[in-house]
Amino acid sequence: MKVNSIVQLAQDLVYHVKQPAALRLHGPPEHYAESPVEPSVLINFPEKCADYATFLKDRLYAFVSADDVYDPAFATQGTFIFQHTSDITGAKNSVESAVEQLCSHKNVLYHFAQDGQILPEGPYFLMGSFVHQAWRLYPDVLRAFTVATIPSFNLGDKGRYDHEPIMATSVHGDELAVAVPSRLYTPSTVDLPLNGKRISIKDSVHLAGIKTSMGNRAYIDYYGPQAETAEYVKFLIDKGAIIIGKTKMNSFAGSEKPSNQVIDYFPPWNPRGDGYQRPAGSSTGAGVSTGGYTWCDFAVGTDSMLTLSPTLDFDSWALFTRGLDDLYKFADVSTGGKLSAKLPTKILYPIDWLPYKIPEQQKMNEEFLAAMESVLGVKHKKVCLANMWKESPPAAAGGKSISEFLENTGFWPMYYDNYHAFDDFREGYQKSFGKPVYVSPPQRWKWDLGSKITPEQRAQGLSERETFMQWIEQYVLTRDSDGNGEAVILLPLGNAQLEYRDVDSGPPGVVKSFEPKYFGSVLGLPQIVTPIGQLVFESRISQRMENVPIITTIAGAQGSDLMLVKVMQLAVAHAGWPESVQTGRNCFLEGEKLAGGQSRTPKLS
Repeated sequence: MKVNSIVQLAQDLVYHVKQPAALRLHGPPEHYAESPVEPSVLINFPEKCADYATFLKDRLYAFVSADDVYDPAFATQGTFIFQHTSDITGAKNSVESAVEQLCSHKNVLYHFAQDGQILPEGPYFLMGSFVHQAWRLYPDVLRAFTVATIPSFNLGDKGRYDHEPIMATSVHGDELAVAVPSRLYTPSTVDLPLNGKRISIKDSVHLAGIKTSMGNRAYIDYYGPQAETAEYVKFLIDKGAIIIGKTKMNSFAGSEKPSNQVIDYFPPWNPRGDGYQRPAGSSTGAGVSTGGYTWCDFAVGTDSMLTLSPTLDFDSWALFTRGLDDLYKFADVSTGGKLSAKLPTKILYPIDWLPYKIPEQQKMNEEFLAAMESVLGVKHKKVCLANMWKESPPAAAGGKSISEFLENTGFWPMYYDNYHAFDDFREGYQKSFGKPVYVSPPQRWKWDLGSKITPEQRAQGLSERETFMQWIEQYVLTRDSDGNGEAVILLPLGNAQLEYRDVDSGPPGVVKSFEPKYFGSVLGLPQIVTPIGQLVFESRISQRMENVPIITTIAGAQGSDLMLVKVMQLAVAHAGWPESVQTGRNCFLEGEKLAGGQSRTPKLS
């Protein structure tokens, strides 16, 4: 039998009592409260202290400042546990008087820490003599998560990766509740650079003990809880990360948009602007979890242009953070600290796709381009990839233009794999349930196309991709004598336009490989996307002026992940723009300097 306890200390102060217990206190039974669950705060007893009341006041203030799980109610409504490693008999009266002075009670216990039984300071719950971690429950008001998870082990246990879903599913009654542990439990260390970082993962990524949905109800019905955790997620956990849940996605990592294409799972709410703009990309929940919640630090998505197996290759992971410093650290840890951040000597501006059609959006990217030129000490070079290909074509091109050669390069392998990777699933589901798998109309269209592609066409697409990659590395994203990428390429990504989620989407279309949106995906290149400004629009939903973020993006040769982040950091800092974004309605604070100018933010019609 397993007991799950939920404690509500105030209206919006709800907690999950983590099992198993972190510690058992020793002492006579009468020392412990009769209530089944009691809040408590654990504090390390000071070796020397002239004024215990001032010490406690300062310590509790530090907890409030550093932690979004601790609340003063743990002290005022609960019991103090003083952790010590030496005899403190002579100081107990003074400590208990200080507690009474601050909290009007004398609920005090002591823990003599020995044999490695030292707990981190912070909020806990007492169940008799057992001390349990306090995990705060936050409401998923933006509907970003498919499942909220907690580890089936205590934080710090080595070699454990199994998780379980939160049994309590709601705080307010109409959404999931996501549990996060106190930040006081997990200080960052050299060995654990991600210690305590709360990370959501896309629901195509396996987590032992948790079902994987792939954004499809039939898939989650057919497959039970997963037996293994994805290798990359194991790696993150070993570095101290805390997986707080799995986020919603377009089914089978495809392209689906509300209101008429996303069928099986309600699509997340976009936190930006009026709240009724469509969330973009297949990793919608990942973006919403970091863009909408301060209690979610990072998110992991995928880029599934040419692979449905992100667990096999770090290159296909998409990392979401709210700040460039965090992104650099996350990327550095994820790549094993092995990549160079050496700055490039070339900035490429592809006139195949630039400038942007919207003048204000183009102007903001030109400001970024100028900042990048200043920090790198090099002027950008306008290039036409189509002309470069024409002048120096690979032999395999057979006289075809770059767009002709790449016509099906991404389409054939992507659609073939997207269909045949689920052959066993479709067959097994039919046998188990006596009916075919249901998929959304865009996915059904995609599978129909994929079923018609031959293995020979798939192989040809991959061969063409290899030719394209070699050509790009030889003529475009070249490397220096040390093998480091020496160029960055500015890419357009999306046009600044309103996309209300209550407007039906048009029919899906076949992916073209020679397009800026898929340039990095087809080639397996690292690419960074950063908001640098915003445009104003008058929302027909909120009937007020709202902001829509404007982004810039650069890509580089394989292995230049850290270099790209460093370039972005330097350029943004040089321009005086924010190096992090806010959660919620607006990316930026009012009055912050932005590309395009905050005080003269242009209007989007």
